[in-house]
Amino acid sequence: MKEMNMSKGALATEAFLGELDEKFIEEVIQEKKPGKVLKGPWGFALKTVACLALAVILGMTSLSVATASGSIRAYELLYKLDPYLAERMSPVEETCVDQGIKMSVAGIYVHGDIVDIYVNMQDLEGKRLDGTADLFDSYSIHTNLDQWGGCSLVDFDEASCTATFLIKAGLYDQKIDGKKLTFSVRRFLSGKREEWVELPQIDLSELITAKADYRPEQEVQELIQSHIDHAYSGSGTGLPMLLVPNEAQTIAPVETGARITAYGIVDGKLHVQVYYENISTQDNNGDIQLVDENGMEHVRSGCAYFWDKDRRGRYEEYEFDIPLEELPNYTVKGYFSTGAKLYEGNWRITFPIVNHEE
Repeated sequence: MKEMNMSKGALATEAFLGELDEKFIEEVIQEKKPGKVLKGPWGFALKTVACLALAVILGMTSLSVATASGSIRAYELLYKLDPYLAERMSPVEETCVDQGIKMSVAGIYVHGDIVDIYVNMQDLEGKRLDGTADLFDSYSIHTNLDQWGGCSLVDFDEASCTATFLIKAGLYDQKIDGKKLTFSVRRFLSGKREEWVELPQIDLSELITAKADYRPEQEVQELIQSHIDHAYSGSGTGLPMLLVPNEAQTIAPVETGARITAYGIVDGKLHVQVYYENISTQDNNGDIQLVDENGMEHVRSGCAYFWDKDRRGRYEEYEFDIPLEELPNYTVKGYFSTGAKLYEGNWRITFPIVNHEE
């Protein structure tokens, strides 16, 4: 391998990227395990962590993409900041156009048995892409061997209406350099509204003495079995206790896509139930948190979720294990990602994975 002199800045960047790689790899490997489909609140939580980490290096990443695409000015700037990283990007000239959307490989970076692939999707005819663009688990990564992979949005250029995605891929216990890889996309979402909303309608001081209406055990068993994903995670064992939707408690926290359907104390714990509409076409999702008097956010201790009878929407019930006498010190807050529009097409590109450092 070619010898290179690394500055302190380069070493710091390399260390951070290495740490991010390990976290990302752990996430996608967990997704691959049988029975471990990270949807709903779990997928949201992991995506949030990945996006926050990527945001820190976004400035550097954007320059890397521009370098791979042939921007001399971007290359010169990146080289001044970190010549080691600038020299590692390899341009790949592969494109595919469908439905007026062009997908292209901006560049690849091979490190060990892992490859980072920067893919651009550009709207040539309008403004169908935006900063909320999501491939909606419709992408596929193909090689002739068993592999893992994951994808995240890392940049959006409004002027050119171009979304840049980072695809990480690797083979299990095998070298990826020299292999061919096919990346395909069937559909994407755009135009999502992401909001944090306070829910003062849920008065926690009144709930302590109020009676909650919850479902019989047999009904809970049927509901949980109707969901193909991991249905419950919490501090307890066995089946969770679930609320019956209560029309009197219905709250519409956002314009469309989600509504609070019930809340109350069940077995000494606070439960808040949310219904998300049109999961398969809009990927409406969210989360609920408690906020204390100091502004500190407290996440749920458990969650159960199940489909409605038409399997179009999903109920998610969040559980909080906080002493009842302390509940009046908290307020309820929700995150909601709703209202996305679905676009379909057939984008597919195949390219070799080459490590130009060797």
